Amino acid sequence: MTIPAEALQTIATETSRIALEYRKHLVPEVKPDMSIVTNGDKAVARAAHKALAELVPGIISIDEEDPQCRAGFDQAEWAAIIDPIDGTHNYCSGLERFGTAIGIVHRGIMKYGLLSLPEFGTAILAGADGLFSADLHSGTRTALTIPRHKAPHGKSVVSCAQKICRERMLSDPKEGDEDNGNLWTGWLAADGSVVYSNYRLIEGRTAGYVGLINLWDIGGAIPFFEPMGLEMTWLGNGERCGTTVNELIRGDGTKDHWKLKDNVFIAPTNGLQLLNGRIVVPT
Repeated sequence: MTIPAEALQTIATETSRIALEYRKHLVPEVKPDMSIVTNGDKAVARAAHKALAELVPGIISIDEEDPQCRAGFDQAEWAAIIDPIDGTHNYCSGLERFGTAIGIVHRGIMKYGLLSLPEFGTAILAGADGLFSADLHSGTRTALTIPRHKAPHGKSVVSCAQKICRERMLSDPKEGDEDNGNLWTGWLAADGSVVYSNYRLIEGRTAGYVGLINLWDIGGAIPFFEPMGLEMTWLGNGERCGTTVNELIRGDGTKDHWKLKDNVFIAPTNGLQLLNGRIVVPT
């Protein structure tokens, strides 16, 4: 069995419609970890689970709002991990930078994925027939190719792990530092949504991403990285991350079961690099 981009686009269109509809009458709740969840998050999650079950009968699917460990997830013929609304604070505040991510796993390998930005009416799709950018209003899609343009200055880094990222940049740049490829913290920014950040990274609008995140945050993006000329490495040791569930997550059965093993650094293979623990521009 294969999953075409058209099927992923159908899911992205419906979940985006629901996200925007519920945004008109949000009911927020505070979760035990003090983060926020809304009735919109839950409605998008239900729609995603339903659509996936119809597309792939027997699929095992989990989402951020119900992250209980699922026995056999990493060994199932088909499984999926869903972030219904990533950037819930932005979603509640009327800001544009939030999104939905769905990563589809085949026998433990991150195989297909989608990232959608409901407020922008767009999605990117990684299906069996290739990578596409979709307009969810018109229903059209075009082939997604490695962007020719670079992010501004080729240095802008987005991170949800600001403290850790700052440790790998210069806080007080001196004359000549940048000529040697060093980055300073002025190039560091935060979007408030991992999905939005990686969507823009895949498009070539930012130069890198750093974060300690959960699999549902990044699962929908992983199938794009290699074909789009991006590489995901462990920030701690600079080694390339694998693409199987077991290689990526802690998998310890605790509340952090789905958290990645370490901070990840994502950048174009010919762009920003890790060198002696620092994020640098190749010279």
